[in-house]
Order: sequence, then C-alpha cells, then structure tokens
Amino acid sequence: MGDSDDPSDASAAVAIERPDVDEVETLVELWVALAAGQRAFGSHVEAEANRAHVRDTLARHAVTGGVKIARVDGSIVGFVTFGPERGGYDQNATRGVVRNLYVRPAYRGLGIGGRLLDAAEAALSDSGVAVVALETMAENARARAFYRERGYEPHRVEFEKSVVDGESSDEADSKADDGGKSTDDGDKSTNGGGNTTGNNGTATDDSDKTTGDGNTSSADTKPVEDGLATAGEDGADDHK
Repeated sequence: MGDSDDPSDASAAVAIERPDVDEVETLVELWVALAAGQRAFGSHVEAEANRAHVRDTLARHAVTGGVKIARVDGSIVGFVTFGPERGGYDQNATRGVVRNLYVRPAYRGLGIGGRLLDAAEAALSDSGVAVVALETMAENARARAFYRERGYEPHRVEFEKSVVDGESSDEADSKADDGGKSTDDGDKSTNGGGNTTGNNGTATDDSDKTTGDGNTSSADTKPVEDGLATAGEDGADDHK
C-alpha cells in the first residue's frame, strides 16, 4: 500500500486493525524508521542490519495477531506489536509486553499512537494479562511523559556502563554504586527485551526489541486487571 502524505482530518478517518500478511514489508519499513530514530537517544540497535530478522518477526505477528496497524485512507501510518511476556520465572501477575509503537511523523499529534496503545492493552487484557510492561530510552523525555500520562509507572531501572579501554568509570565510583544495586538474576523477570519510544516507539522481546539490549532505559508497567485500556490523548507528539 502507498503512503498518504496528507494528515488532514486523519484522526476521524483512522482505523485500528490487524494487517494483512502481504503488508509485512510496509511494517518493516516503519520498524526501520523507528529503529533509526532511536539512535538519537542512544540505542545500539541498527536499523538496516536487522531488516531480515524483523521481517520474519513481523510476519509471525501478522499471523498470530500480535500486531495492530493504524490505517488512513488505505495507507498504514503506524503500528504496535505486543504479546505475553516470555520467561522462566513464576510471577504473581501475568504480564504482557508492548514491544514496538510507531506513528509516521506526518500523522503525529492526532491521537493515533494513543489509539494503537489502547488496542494493544485491550488485546493483552482479553488474553488474560493483568499488567502491561514496556520500556523507553532514558533520554527520550517525550516518550516517558507520554507513558506516564497514560498510566504507566516506573517498575525497573536499567543501568549501562561502557567497559571499553579508557572509558570505564573509576573504581571509587563503582564501589559507591554497589551499595544500591539490586538486580541479580533471580530478581529480574523480564524477557531481556527492551522497548523504544523515541520517534514513537517501543520494543520489548528478544525477537524485535529496539532498546534494552544494553541501552540505559526505564521499564514502566500499568495494571489492566479491569480489562480497560486507558483512553484519551497522549502527551508526547511522537506518539499522538
């Protein structure tokens, strides 16, 4: 499908739905744009280099229902991927993960990102999920504000440190940090994924993450026990 470049009145015309399998290539292009935009916030994930892997992942999501798209006048202008959290630990709540969220720049500010997130939350709740988790780059203030306004609260904070020769912190700082560290393997129950929300994105899950593989990020969660997705406008233009 072609891309529409006229966002006029798109908020009224947008449809949130599952994509057709033959639209996967369009989703790949949007993911590449998302990943490329995250580099400005410190993401290590390369866009073009992951194209083939992401194509396979998105094709699977298109079949299983783990992706929703925003369509305006026949064109895909945004997407969200999501699914249950995968991991080997028993937990006291069933968690779902929003993995990627992206809206094309020309269509931001229209509430489309919020509607995509609503759709992901509703689908996860219907599948039995009680809590939805996602991550965003620490430097992406607009994305963090967007998620907070939609009811997400910080749950886990990830730290990153370079150990390339000549770039590591000095020993004194390292020792000082040890006192407040509580992230051993037994406590960490996410699937190793992260998620991106810079130019409208999020990504968690080993198969299609766009942050969280060594990027400093903040993980947020939101309870959805009542099966109700938060409605309303988002506060970050990147996601609207």
